[in-house]
Amino acid sequence: MSFFLRCYESLISGCFDDGLTDLTGYVAEKWMLHDKRGKFPHKSIKDAEEFWARLQKFTKNKSLMGCSITGGTG
Repeated sequence: MSFFLRCYESLISGCFDDGLTDLTGYVAEKWMLHDKRGKFPHKSIKDAEEFWARLQKFTKNKSLMGCSITGGTG
């Protein structure tokens, strides 16, 4: 990622939250949804209801949101 050009074109790979921070200058928050075994929820989220409540709150506040997945070979 380029920290000098500060435009969408300069983003290559990387994490979504880093891109939002680079483009907007705002603070980004990252949640892991699955643990190392691939089980939901991760320890940072109590359950599906809490996760949904957080998404609804951020939608109401017109927050920027996005998601990404990690690549793998199997």
